[in-house]
Amino acid sequence: MHHITQTTTATTMLLLAVVLMVPWQITEGVENLLLNPSFEDTPAGTWNTKGFRAEQYADDKLDGRYSLRCSERKKKLVGPSQYTTGLRMGSGYELRAYVKLLNDNPDKLWQQLKAVVRFDFTVKVEGNTLRPISGIETAQGAYIIAWRAFVRSEQGWVLLTGNINAPMLPFSGAELAIRGPDEGIDFLLDNVTLYEIPERSDWLTASHAMIDEHRKSDINLRVTVPAGVNPADVDVQLELKNHLFGFGSKVEDKLLYRKKTQHFRDMFFNLFNWATIGSFKWRFDKSRDLYSPDFSNAEEALDVLNEHGIKVRAHSIVWGVQKNIPDKVVATPPEELPRLLKFHTEYMVNLTRGKVEHWDVQNEFLHGHWYEETMKDPHVSENIFKMARPLDPKVKLYLNDFTAVNSGANTEDFHDMGVRFIKANTGIQGLGVQGHVKEFIKPTSTMIWRRLDRLAETGLEIFLTEFDIGWRDDVVRADWFEDAMRAYFAHPGLSGVILWGFWKDWQTYQDKYLVYGKDMKFAEQGQRFVCLTQKEWTTRKTFNLRDPIPPSVRGFRGDYEVIIRKRGIPVQRETFTLGKETTVVDIRVTDSNVPIAVQDKHDYVPQCISHRDQKSVGTVNSSLSQSAEFTCSDRMSPTSGSFNGAEVSVTCEAGEIMTSCSSFHAGHSSGTRRGERITVEDGVVTCTAIKGTGSPEGVRASARCCRASELKCDYRQAGPSSPMDGAMAESTCPPGHMPLGCSIFNQYSVLEGAFPNQDMTSCLAQSGPPLSEDPALKSGAVSYAACCSKPGLQCRQVASSQQPIRGVINVTCPLGDVMTGCNVMGEEGGLAGAHIDTDQSSGVSHCRAFVGNDLPDGEAKVSAVAICCNSSSS
Repeated sequence: MHHITQTTTATTMLLLAVVLMVPWQITEGVENLLLNPSFEDTPAGTWNTKGFRAEQYADDKLDGRYSLRCSERKKKLVGPSQYTTGLRMGSGYELRAYVKLLNDNPDKLWQQLKAVVRFDFTVKVEGNTLRPISGIETAQGAYIIAWRAFVRSEQGWVLLTGNINAPMLPFSGAELAIRGPDEGIDFLLDNVTLYEIPERSDWLTASHAMIDEHRKSDINLRVTVPAGVNPADVDVQLELKNHLFGFGSKVEDKLLYRKKTQHFRDMFFNLFNWATIGSFKWRFDKSRDLYSPDFSNAEEALDVLNEHGIKVRAHSIVWGVQKNIPDKVVATPPEELPRLLKFHTEYMVNLTRGKVEHWDVQNEFLHGHWYEETMKDPHVSENIFKMARPLDPKVKLYLNDFTAVNSGANTEDFHDMGVRFIKANTGIQGLGVQGHVKEFIKPTSTMIWRRLDRLAETGLEIFLTEFDIGWRDDVVRADWFEDAMRAYFAHPGLSGVILWGFWKDWQTYQDKYLVYGKDMKFAEQGQRFVCLTQKEWTTRKTFNLRDPIPPSVRGFRGDYEVIIRKRGIPVQRETFTLGKETTVVDIRVTDSNVPIAVQDKHDYVPQCISHRDQKSVGTVNSSLSQSAEFTCSDRMSPTSGSFNGAEVSVTCEAGEIMTSCSSFHAGHSSGTRRGERITVEDGVVTCTAIKGTGSPEGVRASARCCRASELKCDYRQAGPSSPMDGAMAESTCPPGHMPLGCSIFNQYSVLEGAFPNQDMTSCLAQSGPPLSEDPALKSGAVSYAACCSKPGLQCRQVASSQQPIRGVINVTCPLGDVMTGCNVMGEEGGLAGAHIDTDQSSGVSHCRAFVGNDLPDGEAKVSAVAICCNSSSS
């Protein structure tokens, strides 16, 4: 049995605060954004030293002639600072500075060091809008870039390092300030470097490759069929049922056992395979007697989760931040605390023995040391780990803290603390990194991977334990959430992501939810979560045994179910688990024809529609026509070059407004074009067609160019969609506008078409199946919409019936309507493009959609989709 002891020797405190001096290496040739970083010149003019005595100091420095001595500090927040205009919105920045304390506070075990960046914003956030600052108004935001929690003078020079992403609000400049030690603590400062960390431009492609490498393995599926069974009658369905990677959420215990919350439970068990119960925190003890605790609410929730096979994180045994410690504990005499902590630790671990996967033993130790400071013992938390370890040998013991991955302020300190706990033989097995992303901060893969790389060097398991992102715009929040999820899932050092709640009605922060309302509707962010975890990142394959099964099937790691169907009827079920190594699965089909029950998982998001990166690419606000009637012409480009990626463009004539941009392959072959792109520059709208692979012939761009009085157009873009078959990107028109034309682009020629939605308020672009198993050759569809307005404008979609033929499919508009747009739609692919062709003698416009001439008859079902408009004032 381990006991908590009270020791205060300088040696043990020094060991507890070991600082590794070379965490992240500075890239050669980086530009330091700070002036006079080593104080070789007097600080006047470069550094603000108001409120304390600052002087060049020659007796102790890292290199050069001087360091900066900071003394006579009357306030904790006083220290040197420097203003810079060299930072850019959204970019990543890293700080490295060396600090040496010259004295200690005898009443404290440690001092904290921090570096803060204060931004001067040029806008104010009001609701969902940004308003420019005027007059004497100010708007500032402070973000911690680096933090050290356990610092003493005997450590000598300490590296203060960390990183942040600059906020996504316009700012005029920023001030870096060194802060933290108590008043009266003198310190030296030297070699202060602030430099940019460039974002990887290929991060999305890199994430696809990393996910394939670290989250998938090979399945060798071998199936034997008994004599008398026709292999053509047998289908083998392979499906991932449960990820090896953890996808979870914090859960309010009451929601798991109240009779009225069945819908919540059904959704929770569908979406997640992990849960965090936060009501194991000491402050949720319902008893007044510390030695007779009552955590019955948490226990009841734990039983429900265990019953449904959900893995559980228990949170937390102790929390060192004083405001989060129960008053009755704070009131306990210091000499009684060792006995109380021993009892509490043993009680909590025994309470959950064999029922939880993780225990957060100490929560936010970097930010609160109440137990250590009160007991004057730097080893309190280490000894709690040592007491917990033998009580439940199977549970993994975690430290849990923040600003280590969502920002990089504490990454280095958390790394060092993990190493320290390993060397102290505490039995620690994991680092829980909270993920509460601060307002206006956009997570980027470059910084996420940089921080996780450092933490992974400890060799400890890493879980993202409290992930949420807040932003007032639903689509932007969903974009940031999706990017972060891709970065997290891609990194090999991370084992799971736990959301800090997902239902708006039960969250403290109302703009960080997946679902909302009593009926639990999915917000954009929730749809992205489902489409990632249950559609893009899953494995579902069906093989008919008339053909050989591929020797190796690449699948996501986790628990699988194999259903054998004979003539469509399920008759046999097998299961297996796919881990990091190749798994050989031998299945012997039985003679049985007795049907078995197969329960399909409820699909909460049947269609994955993304509004990602929704934006206007430009507007055109006038037409030279004085007539209310539409008069439209077709403008066609020449044929592009024959190489992959060749582009060709077309524009409208002066006075015309482009209402549609489409493309087609000159030889009418399928899979040979990447689609179209709309750009606007200096008021000129350009329709560009981009060639894909598969044919020596080029592509042509086709623009529909119209004149009508008061016709105005805003060209919108959204995407890419998820890189999977059937996923869509939707570009939404502003209020009062309608889509007169829809376009699609995909980097790898996987097009299933573009079309307006039923309400005529947006354009949808649908992606097809990836052309290759190569993860680097995956991309989704980008949607473009020519969103136009005009008094009395009325538009509708007119589509031909789907026809399983080769060649050309035509559709025309009803009498009295004018065709403003034309594209092609086919859910099975095989598209060669579309354009508008107007009969010069009759004046009738035809939307001509091309099925690939290279396809066999009946292989593709394709529709021609026209947009037909009229103006009631005409």
